[in-house]
Amino acid sequence: MNKSTMQNLRRNARSMAFGSPYAEGLLCFLCFAVVIYALFRLHQPIQEIIAGHDSAYHYLRIDATAENLRNGTLFSGVDYLFLNGAGYASSAAYPDFFLLIPACLRLLGVGIGTTMSVYLLLCDCATYLTMFLCGRACTKSAVGGTIAAVAYTLCQYRMDNIFIRLALGEVQALIFWPLILYGLYDLIFEDFRKPYVLGIGFVGMLLSHVISTVFAFALSVLLAVLFFYRLLRQPKAAQAAADGGCSSGSDSILLDSASGVKGIL
Repeated sequence: MNKSTMQNLRRNARSMAFGSPYAEGLLCFLCFAVVIYALFRLHQPIQEIIAGHDSAYHYLRIDATAENLRNGTLFSGVDYLFLNGAGYASSAAYPDFFLLIPACLRLLGVGIGTTMSVYLLLCDCATYLTMFLCGRACTKSAVGGTIAAVAYTLCQYRMDNIFIRLALGEVQALIFWPLILYGLYDLIFEDFRKPYVLGIGFVGMLLSHVISTVFAFALSVLLAVLFFYRLLRQPKAAQAAADGGCSSGSDSILLDSASGVKGIL
């Protein structure tokens, strides 16, 4: 059965299930709205501080980043609000790049509890979006992407990271795991047609949580070993190896990330 026949069968199945592409799109949007509204309700009252395992540390990171901005410093490397003014280089393991968003809210006078809740809701939306796009790209179906996005956004581990641990670095990293996983899928099974996806995933992960980046790199190495012979038969993967291995390959991925951000559409 050729590719066009499969596409026609898939299109006919969607038409029978939803009646029209508009009905399918409406269903996907409603699922997104319901998930985000449910998470919004879990954050009520929105101004309340989340008493998680790491909450004091991450609240202080946000205020330290806001203080740096107030003093005209974008990234100080050492946050001097820690340890009674002695300072602590927390950004070595928890980069502060994405904390510029809640830090700006703090500079606008928004309360620390509301700031964190708003930022976590933004992370919820971004997480849903990346998993939806990657799930849709893998399954070639918006419904498949929606199922993956709902399950991933509401999974128990992620909920624990938000409401029990308040592990903000991991919450941010979970936005980029789908991009890395789809990027590896694209590398192994689809001739690396979208290298910018893997590049965006790793750059975003590195700017979110260093430990998660190490895990993602280890997973990449493991999959490269498991699918070594398959990768050799992939023209682009083999060419990247011939041009200089990991260094050259990662350079090309980052260049494609900067110039080819077309989305997974």
